[in-house]
Amino acid sequence: DIKNKQQIVCLTIFKNKERIHIAYRIYVQGKVLFQNEIIKYKIHIQDIYDLLDTLIIQYPKLSTISLSLPGIVDEGKVTSTYISGVENENIEEKLKQRYKQSIKLYNDINTAAVGYYATHLENKNLFFLFQAISLKAGAGLIVNGKLIEGFCNLAGEVSYLPLEFSQKQEELSKTPEGTLEIVSKIILTTMYLVAPEVIVIFSELLPDFKVLEKKIKELMPQHQIPKLIKENNVIEYMLIGQMYLCLKEAD
Repeated sequence: DIKNKQQIVCLTIFKNKERIHIAYRIYVQGKVLFQNEIIKYKIHIQDIYDLLDTLIIQYPKLSTISLSLPGIVDEGKVTSTYISGVENENIEEKLKQRYKQSIKLYNDINTAAVGYYATHLENKNLFFLFQAISLKAGAGLIVNGKLIEGFCNLAGEVSYLPLEFSQKQEELSKTPEGTLEIVSKIILTTMYLVAPEVIVIFSELLPDFKVLEKKIKELMPQHQIPKLIKENNVIEYMLIGQMYLCLKEAD
């Protein structure tokens, strides 16, 4: 049903297992024209520029450049990220000075939440929790079919929740037992704050979801527990979410 025929490049960056993934697609009317993925151990803003420069030469009809980035994305600035040359810089303004295309910046987990919602419209209220190995957790929240970003785009920054953990979150996230502690406490907090009916979780250290379900049952009554869904392909939802947001903003 997508009528917009503009070419959109969606580029998403996320880190897991000390590796940084740069996945990108070019969409036309919701269909994939081209896609690829690059994996690095370090990334600089110049790497993004080089990739975009190459894509624009190959696809001169590109009308929109969309970036899905780790960290807090607020009014063109990105903080708490691992991309060199980005911290506290107005990346949106720099991109606008460099490229003639429309520029869109999003938080990576927010786009994952939107992508999941766009492909599962029966879930109007959902929480997408991303717990990578060796990193703090991040989340995206959909309420009544709308992405909640909040004041200064802080909604979903669950790593800043004042929760008591047995160790630092980065250390806990390296083991299945530690990951279970992080995820279960964040789920409990989320339920008593916004109570979504569905919680989608990406975590490679939670292979057996029955253990998580058992842990949650110890923390809250069974009838209050939401549907817990494990997803393995977070990149897919990030890219779809970017495309969806770009098209909605273009309407």
